Parts: sequence; structure tokens; C-alpha cells
Amino acid sequence: MIDLFEEKGYSILERPEMRTLFERSENMPHFQEVFRAWQNACVKFMVNTFGERINQGETLEEGIFFLQLAIDRSLALRNFHRLVGERAKAGDLRFFDHMAKSKKRPGRPRAAKPVSLVVLQFWIYGFLWLLSNEDRARLIDHSLKYPLNLRSKDPPGLVKKCSERLGLLGWADFPSTYKSEPLSYKPYVGTTDQLIVSDQWEDIFAPAS
Repeated sequence: MIDLFEEKGYSILERPEMRTLFERSENMPHFQEVFRAWQNACVKFMVNTFGERINQGETLEEGIFFLQLAIDRSLALRNFHRLVGERAKAGDLRFFDHMAKSKKRPGRPRAAKPVSLVVLQFWIYGFLWLLSNEDRARLIDHSLKYPLNLRSKDPPGLVKKCSERLGLLGWADFPSTYKSEPLSYKPYVGTTDQLIVSDQWEDIFAPAS
């Protein structure tokens, strides 16, 4: 299930400097705790939101496939091409009936992506856990093109409530280690957005000599 969130998160790491930044962020204190809490939050979100999709399959693998199919058909087919091929060879009409029913109805308006999904997709790979709530809201708005101001008069507060509701951990949950946010987000610095490392953590993020 986690790859549904990782696939989108990876998109922010396409620039080599961002991938390097992420690799170094894995060395930050409490990263493993933050990562495990994020994994748990992803699974709970999927089960609570799409639990009925999982029950459509006769096996857990089928259930997860139908769940992914409801969210991202292309990703689901790439991840489960062997399962689809096996069911095709077996002439499994039940399986393909479920696939057809999961297809979005023509003319049906696409539902807005929930804030929770955006936060989960970019909490780890988009560095949200290392940013202040203000910068989290700015990054979601500017870099991810998801206008939070259309959903709330207080975008930072919305992100804060969302992350707490999901059970996510961030730098502020470890006050004895982090006195302030390790990264800050600067939209449109030069030709691209930038993440600025605070002086306290330069030894981890600075290029190796």
C-alpha cells in the first residue's frame, strides 16, 4: 500500500539536488520513528478510506490491487501486471468484472484530492516533516499546486490539524532534539524553489568534502 504514497512523493526528488537532500535527511535524528509513524498513518488512511475496495478481492493481493485501481489505474496496472496476466490466462471473469466496475463513470466530476492524501504523499519525500506549518502550507500551495486557501482561511492550521489527526510525527514532536525547524521553504528563489538548511544541521546536509 505504501507505494501509492511513495510514487507521488518521489516526483519531488527528480532534481538531483533534491534527491541528495532527501538521502541526507535520512540521517536526521528520529528519522526512523517519523518514518514508521508515517507508514502506519498511510495504512490506516487507506483502510479507513478504501476498506471496501480491499474486500472486493478473494485474496489480499487482489484487494490491494482493486484499492490501487480506484486511486491510480496506471500505477495499479504497473504494480500488478503479473496478477492481471494470471487472471487473464485463467479466464477469471469475476476479476475483470470488478476491474470494469472500478472504472470512473464517464462525465462524472473528479473528486478533489483530500488534504490528508497530499500531506501523506509528501510528508517524508517532500520534507514536510522538517518544515514549519507555515512552510508546509507554502510548499503544498506553490510547489505542489494545491491551493489550501480554498479550503481554509488558516492553511498552516489546516496542515497542523491534518498531520495530528493522521498521527504523523515531525521535528516539533522531539523538542529536546529540535529547537526550531531544520529546513525552511523559499518559493521561487531564482528559477526554482529552494529548501534552506538551518545552521544547526549543516553538518548533516552539507556536501561531503
